[in-house]
Amino acid sequence: MADRYLNLDSLETAANNYEKQINQLSAGLITISPQKKFTWKAVQNSLKDGEAAVEYIKFNYYRNTEFSDTTQYAAIVITKNKPPQFIPLATEKQISWCLTGDTANNNKQTKINSLYRSSVLKASNNNKVNFVGDSLYNLIWKPLLPALQGATTVYYAPDGLLHKVAFHALPTGSNKLLLDETDLQQYTSIKQLVEKTDKEEKWSSVYLMGNPDFNTLSFTTTNETGNVFRGNKNASTWSALPGTENEINTLNPLFKSKQIKVTTTSRNTATEENFKALNNNAPSIIHLATHGFFLPIQTTIKKTDITMLDEVSFASNEDPLFRSGIIMAGANKAWNGEKIPIDVEDGIATAYEIAQLNLSN
Repeated sequence: MADRYLNLDSLETAANNYEKQINQLSAGLITISPQKKFTWKAVQNSLKDGEAAVEYIKFNYYRNTEFSDTTQYAAIVITKNKPPQFIPLATEKQISWCLTGDTANNNKQTKINSLYRSSVLKASNNNKVNFVGDSLYNLIWKPLLPALQGATTVYYAPDGLLHKVAFHALPTGSNKLLLDETDLQQYTSIKQLVEKTDKEEKWSSVYLMGNPDFNTLSFTTTNETGNVFRGNKNASTWSALPGTENEINTLNPLFKSKQIKVTTTSRNTATEENFKALNNNAPSIIHLATHGFFLPIQTTIKKTDITMLDEVSFASNEDPLFRSGIIMAGANKAWNGEKIPIDVEDGIATAYEIAQLNLSN
């Protein structure tokens, strides 16, 4: 947490100076390995019966010797015994509309419900159908079904806006989700299938976090008048997630039945300190069931006006690694501007802080 109190400009200057020194010292000593190239045939040979690979791509239309401003999405489907199939899908505008919905009439929860529920939601104006959750499924998955016929496991790599889509939760109709019908495994690129080994992956340990107590932090503070703050001034900022405790309690015996060591943290033990203790000692699996955030930058806020570590200060930071992160126990204090001692973690693990951890296992 102390990193966030430092002046960002001075840090960037120091980083640039160190980078120059490293470049000078390592000149001629570092070689970059050429990136391996794989053909579709190599991907196909990595597939087993009943498996398929889907690589999503996006591109601009090329008309009259120049590219247009229309972005088209498509998919390349590779199965075990057939040549690759190129399947045009929707435009970026169509997909974007599905993801945003009617911004004037829908709140965040309504948008989520309309996107991941197989039901028709009516708008207030003349009972007009506002959005059906199946629409996104019809745009980006249903056209693939003829090519995926017989495939029960699909490895897929999204592109562009599709990184925002929870494919598993897409409603397929008849009160079913895509995960009910297909075993989905996401990759950054399907070429990673070629690099997989046939050896069974051995998991030795698992770290489970769920249902952090966002209002509990292991210290008390005083304000300028000497009054003691215990708990949070505005406990409604990050709400409890009791369902995530059920989640990790269900996972716990499943891993233990496979003789895998399990460490479980929840409520007041789901702290940033315990999470950061995994540095240089990471388990095979880290499962974090909690809130996350990504804030758009607020350029209208002056850095000189920021005196508290709260949402405003996060949103004003130019570095997106400071504007995104994971929420852990006690975070409501700092999020609402309550001052936290410099040597105490505040429960807000930013992407920047996580990037400093060695979780290589």
